Amino acid sequence: MTATISWTLALEASQRAASIAVVDQAGRCETEMLRADRRSDEDLLPAIDRLARRLALAPGGLDAVAVSTGPGGFTGLRVSIAVAKMFGELGATIAAVPSALVAAEAHREDTKATAISLLVALAVKRHGAETTAWCARCVHERADWTMEVLGLLPVERILLECDRIDALLADEHVPVAIRDRATNAGVPCTPPRFTAGACLRVGLAMLEAGRPTDPQALGPIYPRPPEAVTLWEARYGAKD
Repeated sequence: MTATISWTLALEASQRAASIAVVDQAGRCETEMLRADRRSDEDLLPAIDRLARRLALAPGGLDAVAVSTGPGGFTGLRVSIAVAKMFGELGATIAAVPSALVAAEAHREDTKATAISLLVALAVKRHGAETTAWCARCVHERADWTMEVLGLLPVERILLECDRIDALLADEHVPVAIRDRATNAGVPCTPPRFTAGACLRVGLAMLEAGRPTDPQALGPIYPRPPEAVTLWEARYGAKD
């Protein structure tokens, strides 16, 4: 009787470009992008099936799931977290990986840095005259990440943070004033990348350090009420 090969799955569907990755007990690691012509909620489970079949991995061998938990898109996070919860209820160990750490790990891998301090600015949004972003300071040293959630910060506070970091990870929506301040401080401002491979590496490290997440406690990080919820409440009224 052939023994079932154990394997770990990573889900990164917090952004428009979604992907999955697996690694098995033999060290085989492979990544697959979700199909660009289909929404992540339509292709996530088929993509897992395609990749598992390609590597001849049986569903019963799934030991652990690392899932990117946001901030990010409403639908992608809801679907990927629901899938992770399902696998968790079936016995897989869950690693909840903040998307800021996914971006930080992808940057570290790109730069080959061993010790680095990053500010990750996500969910940039303008409210009248004020612009805010959800920010986290991610520090990598001694082969491990630590993350300090700074929460929603106004531009003025983010400007102060630029003097205390090695790099700023922020997309094209970040205000020009922040980019200029980072440049003047000699801090590169780089668009964040969110890959299932980075999610997998951080998730495995979390599990090795004994930091799993109870599937019942697993949920997305939303810095603000999701727009879909706000629109629903505006039309039908808030829940009591």
